[in-house]
Amino acid sequence: MLSLNKYPETIAEIQRLILDYSKQIRSTAETLALIDNEIDRTIANDPNLKNDAQRKAERDRLRQADPTRKKAIDLLNNVTDRRNGLEIDLEYYRLELKIQLLNKREQLIKLEREETIDSDEYQYLATGTMQRW
Repeated sequence: MLSLNKYPETIAEIQRLILDYSKQIRSTAETLALIDNEIDRTIANDPNLKNDAQRKAERDRLRQADPTRKKAIDLLNNVTDRRNGLEIDLEYYRLELKIQLLNKREQLIKLEREETIDSDEYQYLATGTMQRW
């Protein structure tokens, strides 16, 4: 567990990393879309492809054969997994912070009760009567 004053910094750092990964995901998704659009244009301009089945088969072949597309998909999967892991970490730290705050609140309540009891005992000893405010 972190000390209470470390949570804001740690949570903000994780949020910044999540933002960076989200930017990478968007960028990689745009790259994939551009590659797929280029493949679709190539297929649309190929006069040898006579029907939808041929065009679909050629699209699949070109997608699988493109090394840039394969790298982009691998990067997208990797970065998405990392971001998801950070989101889990972020939720963990948020919940841990809440638990620590609840524990501190519970300690304060106990102290306040002890003070109240001590004060009531003092009043009783001083006056001989129990008074509640």
